[in-house]
Amino acid sequence: GNTPEAMTRGVLVLSVVFCVFASEVSEPDQQNHENVPEATETSIPVVVNPDGTQTFATTDVEADNSQEENKLNELEQNFLRLHVVDEVDLGSEELKRQLLGDLTAAKKFEILEQLAQKGISEYIYQLAEGYLFGDHPTGKNITAAIEKFQKAADLGHPDAQHMIALFYDLGYHGTPKDSAKALLYHTFAAEGQNPESQLVLANLFLNGIGVKAGCHKAAFFLNKVADRVVDELESNNVLIGDRMIRLNEDLDHIKKQEEEDLDIMDFYHYSAENGDVRAQSTLGSLYLKGGHGLPPNPALAKAFLEMAVDSGDVNAYGSLGQMFLQGKGVKANNETAYSYFQKGAKKGHGSSLNGLGFMHLHGYGVDKNVTLALEYFRKGAERGNTEAQYNLGLLYMDSEKQGAVKQDFAKALRYFSLATQAGHTLSTFHLAQMHLNGLGTSANCPLAMNYLKQVVEKGPWVSVMSVALDKYRSEEFESSLLLYLDAAQQGFEVATFNAAYLLHQTEPAKIDFSQLIGESNSKSEFDESVFSGMKNVTEQQALALALFERSAKSGNTEAYIYIGDMHYYGQSVPQDFERAAECYRLAAEARHPQALYNIGFMHQHGLGLAKDFHMAKRNFDLVGSHHRGSIAVAYTALALLFAQWGFEIAMNSPIADHADSILIGGLVFMLVSVLAVLVMRRNRRRQG
Repeated sequence: GNTPEAMTRGVLVLSVVFCVFASEVSEPDQQNHENVPEATETSIPVVVNPDGTQTFATTDVEADNSQEENKLNELEQNFLRLHVVDEVDLGSEELKRQLLGDLTAAKKFEILEQLAQKGISEYIYQLAEGYLFGDHPTGKNITAAIEKFQKAADLGHPDAQHMIALFYDLGYHGTPKDSAKALLYHTFAAEGQNPESQLVLANLFLNGIGVKAGCHKAAFFLNKVADRVVDELESNNVLIGDRMIRLNEDLDHIKKQEEEDLDIMDFYHYSAENGDVRAQSTLGSLYLKGGHGLPPNPALAKAFLEMAVDSGDVNAYGSLGQMFLQGKGVKANNETAYSYFQKGAKKGHGSSLNGLGFMHLHGYGVDKNVTLALEYFRKGAERGNTEAQYNLGLLYMDSEKQGAVKQDFAKALRYFSLATQAGHTLSTFHLAQMHLNGLGTSANCPLAMNYLKQVVEKGPWVSVMSVALDKYRSEEFESSLLLYLDAAQQGFEVATFNAAYLLHQTEPAKIDFSQLIGESNSKSEFDESVFSGMKNVTEQQALALALFERSAKSGNTEAYIYIGDMHYYGQSVPQDFERAAECYRLAAEARHPQALYNIGFMHQHGLGLAKDFHMAKRNFDLVGSHHRGSIAVAYTALALLFAQWGFEIAMNSPIADHADSILIGGLVFMLVSVLAVLVMRRNRRRQG
């Protein structure tokens, strides 16, 4: 049909086919051989062709080299075909057959083996990944994986160097545990622009692990990764970033929500094609930037946005203007872009006002006019447009290049802060630089690091979290743990928490911990003295505890609950009610419902805290008042508290003699329970 999806599918198919086969159909260069020199005793032999023309004869060495090169090209083209089929949803089995020809997916690693034998580091690295995660037809082979990673690392492959560094840091499957070598390989990988190792080095310097702590040294490496995000965004590429899901969340519910999102998108498609302007505008925006399970698709974005414009939607003008200004999915056209921006600006739309400002600032299709650009940006910023706020920040920060605006770091800081609050990544980056260098505010390196972390979490390297989650869902716990530990080294708190949770909750039989973490006498990222040298489940739980503590120090109050539980129940550490109570108290400061309940319970029974019914009631009240989903739990706890409270009063009463004490206590228990139920009903009516 002529639906936007059908048109885009055709464009995608043509693009894929062109990319894969372009090198095969290109014609050889035509050369003029009229002036070929005559052969001499020392020159390459000349062959006289039947038509009288002369050409150089091919030597045996050249022929061998040419055949070898052709064979290599053929292998690479075949591998590319298989890779496209694996990675791209072509939407057509027939197209897959056309791309593959007589190739089959089973031959992918066979071809990869042949390419790796040529000594090409990238193919050696991909082969190593296949062995590491069990994608190879022969299954998982850790020994072969480590060997291949080492070979690729020796050839200078930065990603392989990062993996070898991880293996040395963990002591993975027989690799000697050596933090010095790990640091060396991370340094090599970082110099080769591997973002994961750059993040590791930033984390090591920030926390002083194996190196002298230094915030500015950490910022140096974190800035290198953030610069890559900025480069992508300034090139108008879309970066979505993966949602970082915690393993203690309801994963089934999350999966159901993801499926419901797809159903909602199907409904939006149906509504848009039947004239619903809101659905048209929503789908246009989603396909422009990606989100809710929809990948960026400029062709579909244009189609739906044009539908929305035809239906009178104001929001679509700015988006279409940006597409024509940037040439995103369409041929760049300043005149068309300006026309869309003008129509939207007349109706006071912030994005369109920003677009006009941008065109006047740079003189795209109009006379350059910084003063007019500033006015448009201000109007757009007043309407809450983050791009306009960002552009104002840039003008005030670097106005010397523009000449018409007085430099004002305080104003730049203000506008970057406003845009950052709404999630504008480029503003967050510049806000980090201002705090790092003390521009418009006092220098604050730790705060700058927090902002830089927000920026780097938008990069493609965070996809390791999704892969780790998929491995966890498929019960490949060791692979999942390895990926989470890798991401934890890079400073991602959610990965640290997930690695701890996985270790804490997973049965020892499902993780070969002795192979995952080796022994060492040196201080390593994961070599904590609390478990060093142990080779049983206690070691696994001890590492979980160490990682929970690291997660808690990074601001995750949820981790304090698990630390408290481990001390309360004596898991891998001696039972310690006071330490448990302290952890629960830290989480309770953030009004965590489980922590509030635990504090109340411990006050009620005098476990690690003074027995105090008033304090117990206060905490149970907070559970119900701050968390509606926990009201039933709070009321039950209060009922039991009142019953115990009344029973103990009765038992300690002067009139309670001997056998009568039991009867009096029972009557008080029943009376207080009835009163508690009446109180609960009254509160429900008030809340209703």
